[in-house]
Amino acid sequence: MCMVYRMAIENRASWKDSELVKLFIELCIDEVSTRGKQNNSLKRESWANVEKLMLEKKNYKLDQKQLRNCWDYLKKKYRVWSKLVNDSTGHGFDPSTNTMNWSAERWDEYIKVKI
Repeated sequence: MCMVYRMAIENRASWKDSELVKLFIELCIDEVSTRGKQNNSLKRESWANVEKLMLEKKNYKLDQKQLRNCWDYLKKKYRVWSKLVNDSTGHGFDPSTNTMNWSAERWDEYIKVKI
C-alpha cells in the first residue's frame, strides 16, 4: 500500500524563519533586476510572481498585502541598520563579524541621541 502525504498550504508566514526571509529577499531582488520597481515597491506582475514562487517553493499562499508588509518591515530594518553602520564608521562596527562592539554606555548615549 502506497500512501501520499500532502503538505498543508500555509496562509501565514513566520518571518522569523531566516530561510523564508532569505528566499523572499532573493525573489524580490530577482524581480527588481528583471522587471524593475514602481515607485518604492515591486510592480504588480512582480508581486504576482513572488506570490506564485512562494507557493511553489515553500508552500505558502501569501497575498500581495502580506508580502508588501514584509517588504516594508525589511526596508525599515535595513534603514536602521544602514544608519547605525554609517554613524559608527570607525567607532565600533566590525565588518568581519557584522556586529557592533560598543560598550553599554555607548549604546545608552546613541539611544538617547537617536531615539
